[in-house]
Amino acid sequence: MNKYIFVFTLSVLTLILPAHSTPVNINISAPQDIAKALNGVDLSLAEKIAIHCEVTTCRLPADLLAVEGVSTSLLEEIKQDLIFNIIQRGMDLDDDC
Repeated sequence: MNKYIFVFTLSVLTLILPAHSTPVNINISAPQDIAKALNGVDLSLAEKIAIHCEVTTCRLPADLLAVEGVSTSLLEEIKQDLIFNIIQRGMDLDDDC
């Protein structure tokens, strides 16, 4: 019985709680990684974002508003998960020089 209550509770929570995105560096990430990391961004939109940020280095969330398909509401949803430069990636950088 407790097992079923747990499964039911978990199912309800996944419906109620918003899905969590993963931070992604949009200036250097592949479209597949952008689409996988950001909720509401499919592969087609991720390709547009990647191309835009390759041609014009993105520095601010608002820079993505120039990409067709990025609305202010989508940007509001994903902006906390956007990384714009290599320094913000953190400690996963390789020190092998």
